[in-house]
Amino acid sequence: MRKFGANTMLGSIVVPALATGVDAAPVAIAGGELDPAITSANVYLDVPARASHVAGAACRATQKYVELVRDGRFTEVVDLFAENAVVLEPAGGVLRGHGEIGKFYTETIGRMKPVIIDVAYTGDDADCMVAFARPSPAAK
Repeated sequence: MRKFGANTMLGSIVVPALATGVDAAPVAIAGGELDPAITSANVYLDVPARASHVAGAACRATQKYVELVRDGRFTEVVDLFAENAVVLEPAGGVLRGHGEIGKFYTETIGRMKPVIIDVAYTGDDADCMVAFARPSPAAK
């Protein structure tokens, strides 16, 4: 079975320190329980559950973004940004406007084919943080 690791976008999940050893109990976080046998990374026991409730306009827009990326609809992601948007991409580059942003999502992110599960949203009408899970290279 594919294992999923816990990650966050623009934030962090605080998890109590896991006890080492086979007798340790799983730690429950958004999306499910962490595997206590894997102490080198936060890895879910099962495929994590998607967030069931998303409140606030900013989080609903973030949810739409996550759905488009998860579904591989990269040409539609650019429509979520203003024509004159500026995006700071993870490798440190600066993307300006729909042309550069669209190219980044269709070429760079599209090649990556990311697999993500949105497990929790925190925010309101102006700001949002999403916690997500992705397949973990730490445990296969």
